[in-house]
Amino acid sequence: MLLPTMLVVAAGLVAGVAAAAAPVVTLHTDTNNVAGAPWRGSAGSVKYLGLFNTTAQCAWACLAGPPPQGSACCSFTFHTPAYEASTPYTGWGRQCYGVVDQTWAPAAQGNITTGRVAWPAGTPAATTCAGPPPPPPPPPPCKTALDCGLNGVCDDATGACTCRPAWTGDRCQRLALLPASLSAGYRHATASGAKISSWGGSVLWSSEDELWHMFAAEMLLSCGLDAWACNSQVVHATSPALTQRFVRAGPLELGWAHVTGEGNKPPGTNPVQARFAHEPVVVRGCVPSLSPPSFCPHDHGCGEREKEERERECVCV
Repeated sequence: MLLPTMLVVAAGLVAGVAAAAAPVVTLHTDTNNVAGAPWRGSAGSVKYLGLFNTTAQCAWACLAGPPPQGSACCSFTFHTPAYEASTPYTGWGRQCYGVVDQTWAPAAQGNITTGRVAWPAGTPAATTCAGPPPPPPPPPPCKTALDCGLNGVCDDATGACTCRPAWTGDRCQRLALLPASLSAGYRHATASGAKISSWGGSVLWSSEDELWHMFAAEMLLSCGLDAWACNSQVVHATSPALTQRFVRAGPLELGWAHVTGEGNKPPGTNPVQARFAHEPVVVRGCVPSLSPPSFCPHDHGCGEREKEERERECVCV
């Protein structure tokens, strides 16, 4: 949780405003509320206020600056001069931004100070900063399926996207995922409890045994995924439901092997998994879930020189 490091009563900061009506600013160090803001530019409710030397000067620009900042400034973010030396991006130090609605999504980032402004009740700024942010404007009407991300079709009459079942959103830009459980899926470990890395996980339903069958790539000897070019093997696991854990049924192909896809035999028969294997070459001496610094002597499209260098450094046996 981000905690304020200082509470500043901004009495006298805004010209002509009595102390009782002055805003209160809570400062959060090493905090950025405008992540992704354009360099020395404004975007939406984020307004660029200029270059300053101190946090107080940035606060002044937020609280006493001309509209639309002025009394509607709900927070400000100042990239301190020290930020310039702490990042490879030049020109960001001393930049000051104000946010003119109640958007508050701070992220931890060093050498940046953010102030959140609380305006007195009854003032227009208090309503602006305390209320919900305005809804985003509706997207322009779609014209082709490209506007729907190729995940749906565009209705010429309404200008709205009709998404395929797997997608949702105004532009079919989000997967329509069901709630997931951390206890589901394939979570295999050795008898001693050492973790095992795996990837992939294509699944097929079999009406014969009424089970979901998963075919995944798994790393031998508790190696990490970096050893995939040597230690990948194809494993088979089953589950009665996609929302439950898959139990390992055993390996299908020892390393070096991968899952490439899946297909079904005629209806009513067991699924068959497409896979391919290579000569058995295995990395040894792995720390669980990690791999040695050098991998396997297989040419993955590299030139002969690169292949020779990999073979000289190889630790596979």
